[in-house]
Amino acid sequence: MKMKHTLNMIAAALLLTAGASAGPLDGTAWTVKAVPTRQTAAKDVERFEDELTFAGGFLSSRELKRAGIEAVAFTADGTRDFLNWKTTPVLREKNKAQWDGVVMGKNIKGNLKWVTRSGQVRYYYINGQKR
Repeated sequence: MKMKHTLNMIAAALLLTAGASAGPLDGTAWTVKAVPTRQTAAKDVERFEDELTFAGGFLSSRELKRAGIEAVAFTADGTRDFLNWKTTPVLREKNKAQWDGVVMGKNIKGNLKWVTRSGQVRYYYINGQKR
């Protein structure tokens, strides 16, 4: 029983530190434009400018923080010149965001899925540059 408890504790520690090992993207900030997809734009949703910060294994968005969405854990694979990154899927949880994208040098591109407090699902394309 003690061995099972110890293994569970090790597994939990590994899960908690997974976001902290995000590699070359950690410690960077990006100025981006979020452009709604056609389907989302049809709901009278507009584009917005944002600042994304990757720090300590978490991604934060200045604009989504204003909407009450806290930083989310992310993972990244690649080098400083080219890497893929993503956050944990949110499915249909309200007031949550899910991100994924690619960094090529000083450019970032990707996708945002934002489920608002009311449950409305919004999809955006993001595009920007390193600050």
